[in-house]
Amino acid sequence: MKRRHVLVALFAAAVASGAAAQPSPAPQRYAVLSAVGDQMTVVRARTQTGSRLDRNDHDVADLTDRALDRLVLKHVDGALKRSVPSADIAALTIASGRLLDVQRQALARNRPSEEMARAFADILPAGGADRLLLVIKHRAEASIPVASGSIGLGRLEGAGFYVDRVTVLRSPDTGFIGTGFLAPFAYVRLVLADASGRVLAERIIEAAESFHMADARKGLQPWDMMSPEDKVAALDRLLQRQIESELPRLFAATAQ
Repeated sequence: MKRRHVLVALFAAAVASGAAAQPSPAPQRYAVLSAVGDQMTVVRARTQTGSRLDRNDHDVADLTDRALDRLVLKHVDGALKRSVPSADIAALTIASGRLLDVQRQALARNRPSEEMARAFADILPAGGADRLLLVIKHRAEASIPVASGSIGLGRLEGAGFYVDRVTVLRSPDTGFIGTGFLAPFAYVRLVLADASGRVLAERIIEAAESFHMADARKGLQPWDMMSPEDKVAALDRLLQRQIESELPRLFAATAQ
C-alpha cells in the first residue's frame, strides 16, 4: 500500500476511534412542579337576562391532601418520559408556601410565567436540574364548548367546575333538550424553563367539557348530575388528555 494510502487509512481509523471514545451526552435532569391543586373552584353562573354582566359565585375549597396535584404529576411524568425517553426525572414537586404566594400575586397582576419559574429555580439545590417543567394556573375568560360553539361568563383559573342552571341546550348525543349543564375545566400553563428559571417555551391550556342536563335524571340540579367519584374522574380525564396532547408541542417549540 502506498504511503499516502496508509496515512489516509490511519487517519480514518484515528477519527473513528476518537468518535467512538467520545462519551454520550448525559441525559437532562428535569425538576417537575405542579401548582394547580391547592384549591378546587366551583363557579356558579349567575347571569342577568340581556346582559353580559359577570355575577358568578365562586366557591373555593382548599385541597389539603393535594390529590389533584398528584394526579397532574402522574400524567406529566408519563407524558415527559414518552416525549423525552432519555429524560432523568430529578424531582416531582408540589408547590406550597412561597411558591403559591408567587403564583397568586402573578395571577392578580397578570405577570409572566417567568416569575413562577424563577421562584421554583430559587428553591432547588444548585445543580439539581437542567430543566424545569411547571404546571401552573392560568386565568382567562370562560369558554365552555357546546354543540353550537362556546358559552360562559366570567373568568376561570386553575382546575374546577363551571355550573350553569339556566341555559337551555340540546344534547349532541341524544338530541334531547335540557336546562343547565356541568363543566369540568382546566385553565393551566405548561412551562419549560432552564435551570435559572428562564422560560424556553410554554403552552396555554383552556379546556373544558360540558355535561348536559338533557342527559341527566329529571329532578336533579346540574351540580348533582354526577357523583363525587364521577366528578373526580371527569376532571382527571380532562387533565390527562390535555397534558398528553400539549406536552409534546411544548418540547417541539424549543426545537424550532
